[in-house]
Amino acid sequence: MNRSDHAYLGAMVDGDGWIGLEVANTSQQLMHWLLERFGGKFMKRGTPKKPTHQQMFVWRAPPETFTGFQCFKIQGRQTNRYSLQVLAGFIDSEGCISLDKLRANPRKGTCHPTWRPQVSIGNNDSRIVQWVASRFGGRVQRVSDKYTRWVLRGSPALKLLRRVRRYLVVKPDQVGILLEYNKTKAPGTKTSSRVQEWRLELVRRLQAMHHGIQT
Repeated sequence: MNRSDHAYLGAMVDGDGWIGLEVANTSQQLMHWLLERFGGKFMKRGTPKKPTHQQMFVWRAPPETFTGFQCFKIQGRQTNRYSLQVLAGFIDSEGCISLDKLRANPRKGTCHPTWRPQVSIGNNDSRIVQWVASRFGGRVQRVSDKYTRWVLRGSPALKLLRRVRRYLVVKPDQVGILLEYNKTKAPGTKTSSRVQEWRLELVRRLQAMHHGIQT
């Protein structure tokens, strides 16, 4: 197991696992990635009557996975690359990559709704989101007594997602949608109906990915 896999798996365990070692997630693609890298077992959990994007899959690690493996230390200082690999694990397990809708504002010259890039990570353990915020900026929001969320929006979110995309297993295509949307932006020029239609199509594709629908 190499250092990159250590980083990603450590984040998956903190986000969606327990030191057993099991990881539960709705992404079958992620389960196959874990099987390929680490071996172990892969199973479905829950009722098959649920929609595809709500079905839970579980990966259970083989005993040898623990040899030389140290779970991600939330307070530890890590290198830039290592931090990005850990962040990728958190985004794939507990994160959401989205286009945040903004209303049209004629005073600012926008006659159509626009969307801005957004990435967020939520967890019941606030140390996770605090760690992400301390490394990558953004805001920490207290959603409830038990649930905390980290949010990064706009250009900083897009810049960070460009850097972390290569380490993502489940959601690199979602980053691709945001990058494609960004190409439609031309400050100081009027947005044509054709460009607006393409933006709406990109938003629909991203929403379909969130629901596990192939586009």
